[in-house]
Order: sequence, then structure tokens, then C-alpha cells
Amino acid sequence: MTTRLFLFSDIHANLPAMQAIEQAVADEAPDRVIFLGDMVDMGPHPAEVVDLIMAHADWELLRGNHECYMNGDVRSRTGIDGEELSHQAWTRRQLRADQIQAIQTRCLWQIDETIEGVPMRFQHYARMQPPDDDRFATNLRPKPHELEEIFQPGDRKLIAFGHLHYLHQGETNGTTYLSVGPAGPSKTANQTQYVIVEAGNGQCRIQQKTRAYDDRLFFKDMKKRKVASRQTILKIFYGGRG
Repeated sequence: MTTRLFLFSDIHANLPAMQAIEQAVADEAPDRVIFLGDMVDMGPHPAEVVDLIMAHADWELLRGNHECYMNGDVRSRTGIDGEELSHQAWTRRQLRADQIQAIQTRCLWQIDETIEGVPMRFQHYARMQPPDDDRFATNLRPKPHELEEIFQPGDRKLIAFGHLHYLHQGETNGTTYLSVGPAGPSKTANQTQYVIVEAGNGQCRIQQKTRAYDDRLFFKDMKKRKVASRQTILKIFYGGRG
């Protein structure tokens, strides 16, 4: 028996990209969909993205640092500045109370599970000192030898995560570390990305995939909705596009 997992992360309030992901899920027909966190912030469509994700009751959702910010918790990030605080306040104003409650209720910290004989872990990123300290690790460019230290994999053979905004797949001491990349922000092209993991007979096969989408609405609404700190967001996360 084989189980197909659809993994995506860091959609960041980008509705056109989220709609492309939704269509990709329909086309791929996976057994399970796991979202690895950060559905809001850095985009003009936080409410629409939350509603679309929450409409899929069977999707499994993980909590990212930007989900923490919606509850006013900024402990999980160091060096946060005024522009970021301004933008996060703007995002919270776009969300209804029931949406914020849904984020806090449905989003888990991590999933540890053995699937088709493969021990796996899914999380937004490594945490500093779990389970008591839920802040995320600050090492955002971990070297191969540092992955084991910050993730503490135990018997996990696959650890899949988001947060870093770049695709990476590598193995250290028998554990495969999979950074799935961002589904929303893209510095070079109007494409979203996701990963398919096929697990069976104690083995897993990983496919990194991309899908183009029309991003004109995203850039139009960044300006139309007067998104706080939009110029900085576009420069850092979209390569100045738009």
C-alpha cells in the first residue's frame, strides 16, 4: 500500500497562489494534505486565504510563527522591527474574530506519525526547547551537521518543514530533512510550489513540484488595499516585482 501526501507551506496571504495550490490538490488527488504553517502576513488576502484553507476540514494544519503573531505573540521571533509590527497589526485588522479563533484551534505545533513504515515529523520549523518553549529556532541557514542538533529527530526518518523560504532536501545520519519552500512568495516568477511524498513499504519518494499562476491580482491588491509595509515586503519577498 502507498500513501500520497501533499505538503505545502508559507502561502502568506497570497490568494492567487492559494487557488493554484487548491487546484493542484484536486489534480494530484493525494490521500492527505498537510499545510506546514504561515497562511497569513506579507500579502493582501489574509481573510480570503484563511477562509479557503479552513473550508477544507480534512486538511491538516500546522502553526507557523505568523499564526502566533495573530494572537499577539511575537516571542517566536527576535529582531522584530516597527515595519513588521505595523504589518502584523494591519493583518489582524483584516481578520474576523472567528478566523483568529479557528487559526488557534486547528493549527497544531507538529505531527509525529509513522506512515507506511516510515517514521515522519511535520512542523513549521524546529522549536527552541520543546515542549515547554514554543519559540522557533533562530538558525535559518542550518548546515547539514546542525540539522540534527536543532531538530532532535530521534527515530524520525523524514522531517518536513517550511519557514526557510527555500527548497532543500538532504540526509544526515539516516534522517531526510525536507524544506518544502514557500507556496506564496517568489522572487523570480509567478509560480507556487509544493511537494508530493509517496510512502510505502518503509520507503518514501519525494517529488518537488511547481505550478504557474496569474499573480496580477496579488500585486494589484497590495496597492489597492494599502497593505502596510508593502514596499518592503515586495522588495524582500518578491524580488521587487509588481
